[in-house]
Amino acid sequence: MPCNLRITGKDFDISSFLSGTELLVVKTGSKGEPRSPLRPNGEKLPYTFLTIETSRAEFGDFDTQVKDTIVYFQMHREQLLQIKETKGIDQVSLDFGIESSEDQFSQQIFLPVELIGLAAELGISIQISIYRGEYH
Repeated sequence: MPCNLRITGKDFDISSFLSGTELLVVKTGSKGEPRSPLRPNGEKLPYTFLTIETSRAEFGDFDTQVKDTIVYFQMHREQLLQIKETKGIDQVSLDFGIESSEDQFSQQIFLPVELIGLAAELGISIQISIYRGEYH
């Protein structure tokens, strides 16, 4: 899993957002659609969302994910600032996918102040999803 920026909202007008942005969106889903395409009659999405990839670095390359994302935030700062002003958005979250270090007693994850500052300015929360090796 690369590093993704996910924007969600129960009243998020995704069509309007997409028509006014140049950000490259890699995935979308609309409120009321099946959560899983494999289960068309299953649970429905309670919100609309879109996903933007900020880094394509692999699970094991967290440092590159962070560096790529800092560059992405800097390059697209003006467009990303518009997200805060968009009505209907409930959450904007950056998700880093990394491998767990099962052979280590503990695991520390360092986030540089530059990333934290940019995310705060842009109104973006940060999430770190840790996956065991056999699941990614």
